[in-house]
Amino acid sequence: TALDMFGDVEQKRESATPSFSQMYTAESLCCYVGSEDGLIYHIDDKLVLRECTNVETMIKAMLINESKNILVVVTTTMMLIQFSCSSDGTLNEIMKVKLSGKSSITSVVWAGPGLLATVPGG
Repeated sequence: TALDMFGDVEQKRESATPSFSQMYTAESLCCYVGSEDGLIYHIDDKLVLRECTNVETMIKAMLINESKNILVVVTTTMMLIQFSCSSDGTLNEIMKVKLSGKSSITSVVWAGPGLLATVPGG
């Protein structure tokens, strides 16, 4: 029956789900954090905090594209800065553009693979 076929699909899906240790390696526990004055830090798997760069103004949003090793930073002055991320946490600036608009940005999210969406504020 159709329900039996659906059950087989669910069993296959469950067996294909990676275990916790496969999904979360020590490498995936690294992250970037930003400060109010524009400093960006990298925290590694040993919890070592290292300054990477300074965007010189308050950070509004930081988003990472893990598949392309790209960090996107949007500042309160509506600058969008794109960095490439190396395996040791070093950031290299790829692009910097000024976003245009009549108001500030209230939210920045991934709308799809490599596609950013911004919400203007009032």
